[in-house]
Amino acid sequence: MKEKNKKEVKDWYISATHYLTSGFIIPFFVGLLAFVIIFYTAGEENFPKFVLPLSFLWLVSLWFGVIYSSKYLEKTYIIKNSDKIINLSTLYFLIIGILYRMYNFSLEVDYFIDFLFFFVAVLVFYFASKKYLKNNATN
Repeated sequence: MKEKNKKEVKDWYISATHYLTSGFIIPFFVGLLAFVIIFYTAGEENFPKFVLPLSFLWLVSLWFGVIYSSKYLEKTYIIKNSDKIINLSTLYFLIIGILYRMYNFSLEVDYFIDFLFFFVAVLVFYFASKKYLKNNATN
């Protein structure tokens, strides 16, 4: 039986929505806002001091993005198999992140720190999704 006002769509679509909302859009805008605030208050010459705090902010915004996305998906879509959705969205996150990092490859220390934070972010994304994204289909 279909639940009122909820759409039944394919798992890949829900996964893409989850990844784009929680793994891309929310961290992007939080990071952009933090970058602008830090860049204009601390100055361009002091910006390298804030790379590590911005990386931690990215992880926190990713966590809150997963919470927001999970609530949105729960009230918008019928979720029958949350594990499949979580695995697919984590795979999207991993593949797109690796491709981006391969495109921007360098042998600098910052690159390796970014790669380390990226794999921590993948873990944060996966475990936060496991915690907050649940099945909501009634059989």
